Amino acid sequence: MPSKRQRQTKKIDNDSILDQIERVVRWGDEFRLAFVKSNHLAQRETLRHSLLDRLHDQRVLEISLEKPIVSLLDEIRPLWNLKQPPVAVCVYGLEHSLREQGQNSPVLGRLNHERELLRQSISAALLIWLSDFALDYVARGAPDFWAWRSGVYEFRTDSVLWQTETITAFVDHDAVSLGSLSWEDKHKEISRLEESLRTSQALARQDKQVKKTNCRLLYQLGFLYASLNKQGEALNHYQKVLKLARALGDRAREAATLNDIALIDYACQDYERACQHWKEALTIQERIRDQAEEARTLNNIATIPYVRGEYAKAQKYLEKALAIYRNIRNTKYQIGQGTTLNNLSQVYRARGDDESALRYLKDALTIQQAIGDQAGKSTTLNNLSAIYQARGDYDTARRYLEESLAIQRAISDQAGEGTTLRNFSQLYQARGDYDTARCYLEESLAIQRAIGDQAGLCPTLFNMGHIYWQKDEHQQALVYWIEAYQIAKENGLSEALINLEKLAKKLGGNGLEYWEQQLARSTTNTQPQTKQRQVG
Repeated sequence: MPSKRQRQTKKIDNDSILDQIERVVRWGDEFRLAFVKSNHLAQRETLRHSLLDRLHDQRVLEISLEKPIVSLLDEIRPLWNLKQPPVAVCVYGLEHSLREQGQNSPVLGRLNHERELLRQSISAALLIWLSDFALDYVARGAPDFWAWRSGVYEFRTDSVLWQTETITAFVDHDAVSLGSLSWEDKHKEISRLEESLRTSQALARQDKQVKKTNCRLLYQLGFLYASLNKQGEALNHYQKVLKLARALGDRAREAATLNDIALIDYACQDYERACQHWKEALTIQERIRDQAEEARTLNNIATIPYVRGEYAKAQKYLEKALAIYRNIRNTKYQIGQGTTLNNLSQVYRARGDDESALRYLKDALTIQQAIGDQAGKSTTLNNLSAIYQARGDYDTARRYLEESLAIQRAISDQAGEGTTLRNFSQLYQARGDYDTARCYLEESLAIQRAIGDQAGLCPTLFNMGHIYWQKDEHQQALVYWIEAYQIAKENGLSEALINLEKLAKKLGGNGLEYWEQQLARSTTNTQPQTKQRQVG
């Protein structure tokens, strides 16, 4: 199997390539296979019309695939005219069948197996028009079919046209719009961005504008991977952005990237490194007077003293961020103001001052309702519910959760929905209603498994184990805790691992080694072992 495709033509002008394709079509009346590479859809349309004009005296069958297919032969056969067979079959849109599974797409397996049938059925030139990424998938996934090609005809991408359309397409691609995508749509967006990145990086002229586009595409990919909890992929992209931003002298992008790298450090509990990156970002933002990003960084820095129990220090950072947001006087940044008020509420709650926490949460809610920040509002409602639950006012706590859940379902925030359902379970667990609590957790688990929310799965599995333990079903509890450990270990979820380490000690085990032993036993089909300890 080829490791990468071997191109058979030099990059020459597009008219010469059209000449070559025309000769392939007019060459004979038997089957011949050619691939036509064109990365830009608008340019592809222009070139397609140019080729058809050249072949105006010939019959050409055009097949535009609008959705994934399994067999190309099944698409061609119903359209083939035996009485007046075409001299060429042009296929467009095969990319739709390759985006999901790449070189493992079913259509490629069928191309390999049906290549002889295609040859016998099509006495014409088969021209498959594809973008660069799709050609690589065909070369790897259908090597025998690929070996039959008479050539790969590559059109140069019009860099000016591509740049203009790319910039227009990404105008609205900020963190809020990307973050609000569903899990499935995030994966689709990753595929689309990776295609665009490959096209941009393949442009012959890598001028400053092209490099800026590359930088933005890499940054958006990093953000999406981070939102899917794929921290390794995210960090890889962010490091490329950082290098490129520094080379371009783009200080704002450099600071934003340092901020996001620090978030990954924080998730891995490397607080010193996270703080170092955040302070580096803050220095740049202060120097270039990027107040909105400065406030965001101050919010992030506050998490370090917060987790260390240094609440006064955390409060100081957050109050400085809040003052900046209030100074900006731009409704665009009121989302950040609501987030900061939310964070301040958590500081006051940690200090035992629930009244101040409630005041900050209600201030945040007022802002979020005024600007239509539904995602932020649902978070605030969850936090309000937690305070009322702690006070034993379960009915008020439930009302806030119900309102939050309705919002999350309306905006298709499945990750948030999974979290709120878990909070419902904790509410019922606090009331001693373990069966209802379990039902909510099962609903939460189903959503988190469906969208691949690994970070959300861990606490849900953790809570499910506690419910079974409370019901004296200890073996079933361990099954859930072992799964939580496996996910936390595979994804480097440090907070979950710390909680599991504490739990292991309560169960009479030796930290995480206990879960390694339980995992080994479970994979060899033996029952997990427990020591009868009280787990609170």
